[in-house]
Amino acid sequence: MASFYNNYYNSLASGTDSCTCSRPCSESVYQATVTSRPWPLLEEVREFEKQACDASRHSPKCRYKDKNFTFDTYELRRSSFMRLQVYYDRLNYEIIAEKPEYELEGFLADIGGTLGLWIGASVLGLASFWRSSSCCSCGATGRIKRHVTTT
Repeated sequence: MASFYNNYYNSLASGTDSCTCSRPCSESVYQATVTSRPWPLLEEVREFEKQACDASRHSPKCRYKDKNFTFDTYELRRSSFMRLQVYYDRLNYEIIAEKPEYELEGFLADIGGTLGLWIGASVLGLASFWRSSSCCSCGATGRIKRHVTTT
């Protein structure tokens, strides 16, 4: 197992990472914050030692049962207790979702719009050509008739 980690870290350092893993579908990230303060106080230390001694007569806390507190023994006795509170620092969350940039419906709508534009331009072009050609043919026949009627 250690050789795997060595190979992995060496490949990361050299830029030849061979990992082909895809991105995870979901990921939870928690930011840990540690705070501390002196705890417990003198009276609480005595109470906790009594509770520990009552729970188990073989507890090392029973040795301190009737001894007086000095600064050194208080620090030693206090440091053997711990209270842990776990809570959320913030209750908000962020969702990052991947979706296609260009969906099928939009693609088909764009194709239809483009085809409509080209067909419309083609019809207008044909109508303009038809009108121009009919005007030219009418004008040409009108000139011929004028020449014929004047002679």
